[in-house]
Amino acid sequence: MPNHVHAILHLAEVGRGGLQTAPTQSDVSKQKSLGRLVGAYKTHTTVQLNKVTGTPSTRFWQRNYYERVIRNQSEFEATYDYILNNPKNWGKDEEFKALSDDN
Repeated sequence: MPNHVHAILHLAEVGRGGLQTAPTQSDVSKQKSLGRLVGAYKTHTTVQLNKVTGTPSTRFWQRNYYERVIRNQSEFEATYDYILNNPKNWGKDEEFKALSDDN
């Protein structure tokens, strides 16, 4: 749906990657929390959107996010299917209906 994003993140404590915090002397292996990862994603995409659209300082994201832990394979499959099929339901969304009524 065009008014939100769904994602499945697999977080693991293996190796070093670009989404870890910069090493400090006190804790070389400190990784970003989920909140910091989401914040970094929102910041990066906002900067890129503002460059592309020529709209400096425009906000694109709501303040918070919704999270849910997927605990097993059947929950993963149900979540994956929901995300895959979600755009088909855009016509049923209240915000879509409000936009359609305005036109």
